[in-house]
Amino acid sequence: MKRYSPVLVVLHWVLALFIIMALFMGFDIATLSYELDLKVDRLVVHVIAGAIIGFAFLLRLAIKWQRPRSVASQTDHSFAGRLAKAYHAGLYILVLGVVASGIAMAIEVDFPNIVAQGGTMPQELTLLVSRQLHGLLTRLLMIAVIVHILAALYHQLILKDRLFSRMWFGKR
Repeated sequence: MKRYSPVLVVLHWVLALFIIMALFMGFDIATLSYELDLKVDRLVVHVIAGAIIGFAFLLRLAIKWQRPRSVASQTDHSFAGRLAKAYHAGLYILVLGVVASGIAMAIEVDFPNIVAQGGTMPQELTLLVSRQLHGLLTRLLMIAVIVHILAALYHQLILKDRLFSRMWFGKR
């Protein structure tokens, strides 16, 4: 099985770390009162994490699309191969959707102005379509991340096809 390039491996693990961190931060932030300055402070960190995710994800896609496809991805026409391809496409759409809905929500509530003036988040935030979409997509992304981890463990521990070696550093 061919390995990914070191750049793609680094981007994969940076994205994994930041996505999991942003998901947990987002669920924690959602439980806080709107009046708390702490909520805005945590949202600033969450927004920065989202920006890093968006940038790293687009960079990873650009690099991946410029490289020739691996032999395995070109020849695996089995149901499992097609399912994996569809799953990864869905995962990419979810990540981009979460980032885009977060950006839309920040624009809609004028988040930079709230931060600059030391304000609080608006009470009607939960009524915004962008907030509802962001909440739905993050829940779907959480499920997709869990499925991704379980599938990787299945490959490594049950199928023993050394999938982890493809997404780690080592001899090319």
